[in-house]
Amino acid sequence: MVGRGSDGRRWIEWALWVSILGLIGGLLAPSEVLALPGLERQFSVGTGPFSVAIGDLNADGNADLAVANERAGTVSVLLGNGDGTFGPHVDYPVGAWPRSIATADLNGDHIPDLVTANTSSGTVSVLVGTGDGTFLAGRSYPVDSFPYSVAVADLNGDARPDLVTANYTGHTVSVLLGRGDGTFVPRNDFATGSYPEWVAVADLNRDGFADLATADGGSDRVAVLMGSGDGSFPSEVEYAAGRIPSSVAIADLDADGNLDLAVANYRSDTVSVLAGNGDGTFGPQVTHPTRGAPTSVAVGDLNGDAIPDLVTANISSGTESVLQGRGDGRFAKPLSQPTGPLPFSSTIGDVNGDGAPDLAVANEGSNSVSIFLNVLPVIASVRPDTAEVGRRVVLIGAGFAEATGVTFGGVAAPFRMVSDTEIATAVPDGALTGPITVSTRPLGTSRDSPDFRIRPSTGGFSPTSGLEGTTVLIRGWAFTGATEVLFNGVPALFTVDSYHRITATVPDGATTGPIEIITPGGRVQTSRDFTIT
Repeated sequence: MVGRGSDGRRWIEWALWVSILGLIGGLLAPSEVLALPGLERQFSVGTGPFSVAIGDLNADGNADLAVANERAGTVSVLLGNGDGTFGPHVDYPVGAWPRSIATADLNGDHIPDLVTANTSSGTVSVLVGTGDGTFLAGRSYPVDSFPYSVAVADLNGDARPDLVTANYTGHTVSVLLGRGDGTFVPRNDFATGSYPEWVAVADLNRDGFADLATADGGSDRVAVLMGSGDGSFPSEVEYAAGRIPSSVAIADLDADGNLDLAVANYRSDTVSVLAGNGDGTFGPQVTHPTRGAPTSVAVGDLNGDAIPDLVTANISSGTESVLQGRGDGRFAKPLSQPTGPLPFSSTIGDVNGDGAPDLAVANEGSNSVSIFLNVLPVIASVRPDTAEVGRRVVLIGAGFAEATGVTFGGVAAPFRMVSDTEIATAVPDGALTGPITVSTRPLGTSRDSPDFRIRPSTGGFSPTSGLEGTTVLIRGWAFTGATEVLFNGVPALFTVDSYHRITATVPDGATTGPIEIITPGGRVQTSRDFTIT
């Protein structure tokens, strides 16, 4: 590998990990399917897997895997069984040190093909698919030096797929325009920042032309290259990221209609989110912690709430981290779980046909791919269907085995898993009428419908007696949004001070009797009377 000044120590670390864990992986190589605790399974591939792509490679309706094996110089193809398991790998030679892989129909025959970025040989290899999950011998095309990643997109508006690579020691991207028959014209190179490790493609300024973003590991920046519509990218603008950005993904992360950037920062143990302005420019980074040394980031709605989430592969900690999105560009603390050793990249896709996105992780240290099935929990019934704060609630459903949290209207609740189909919980303080959710490891969230109604309850009031016009403080729960307060049936003026308190004025004409509060969740009367003196 090639170092880069002081940052060359990254590759010393990497080489040590590969040497030690590669030896262990050779001694303890997994069988074709190695069942692990929880929802993970590992599948054997070639030596040194760095990248994995998901697609239906043999037209049987099942998801298959294609894996770039850097040390073997091969691509492993694993045909799927439709249930999240895969057959034994079949390997195809490509260029030296393939580090990145993508799948797309490159020749217009409606059959998926493969392309790899081959770091050591400075090429991309194109493998044309036959439609039955096998591939013709790869054809290589030269690019600039040390291509680390490859992406497929129409870069010049001719409706034909083109290729672009991020070239680590070339400090460039190479663009190879497609002829539409699976072959490509000679490359054109365009300058990026220092040591680009990843390239992503999208229309960042809404002009109808493809633009590029690269994660530039040598400058701690992400570069944006605006497309001219003809396959050229003449200029670039750089934005600060974390230490040694190694991957970039593009998506609308804050629901404003503009595309944003998510950048995995290897040395910082963070993900940077840069909000897009819609014109191809971006705001300053906001960082979110991950686990040790994230080397890739991917975007998808992993928990079914229609909000993009992030997933990173963390090479030094041997984990993947899921950062659930909040819909405003912010993300929750990472939920991390073990993978195989040296996980280098994560890919999102439905591998078992249940409609839920799953994860595939390339484990460099064990010559395997980890599959994490996203088993979404299902809430079938709630007993009772309305309650006050503190009352016990029982959830009946399925898929609760890996439950990690229960919320009422977004407020976390205590819970106890009775069985895979039953959870005992209680209405938490601060909750209002809204959906109940059950979250499970690693990804799933189920939402109860219709909304669970939380009734108000009272805890007392003071003073307990007084004249008309007396100010009374009423204590309780779930007062937010109260619409009416009555003293023995007579409406009173009031203000809702908080979730727990209402200030009311004893109205003219009131008589001794209970105080009643009406909210969107229901109505409640005090257990004792207010006495009119």
